Amino acid sequence: MPKILFGVATALTCAVLAQFYLAAVGTFSTAATGRYAAHEIVGTIVLPTLSLLAVAICLLMRGDRVTVLLAAAPLLGVLVEFALFALNLWLSGGPTTSGTIKWAGTLILGLHPLVGIVILGSCLLLWKRACRAISPSPSLSAETVVSVSTES
Repeated sequence: MPKILFGVATALTCAVLAQFYLAAVGTFSTAATGRYAAHEIVGTIVLPTLSLLAVAICLLMRGDRVTVLLAAAPLLGVLVEFALFALNLWLSGGPTTSGTIKWAGTLILGLHPLVGIVILGSCLLLWKRACRAISPSPSLSAETVVSVSTES
């Protein structure tokens, strides 16, 4: 089970890094090309699915509370981002056809990358915990004990 968690945590971290890349590709391309759609798909389907899978694995492993919360953090982050976009639409008075965003919406949407950084941090911490779970615990070998006792 720890190896499965490691694999899912690795996939989740890679998906978040891909999300940052896809956001940049979508931002620096024209709207007509539709390159921002990949960012939306990864953010709304891939990240929540991998996060739910990681939470399920943590619960099956009987992981501690912090590990389960770290696994759930990407899903919670996506929900926060949905709330940010809903708040932006509410403050802006609905979607605009011109593509312009009012100043209040700009302030709200400015939090979007910050939430992404928090998601990335939680994924990295989960990955680190998964690495610790699959690595053998260090123990003193006979050579270490002998070399320490001969030096004294």
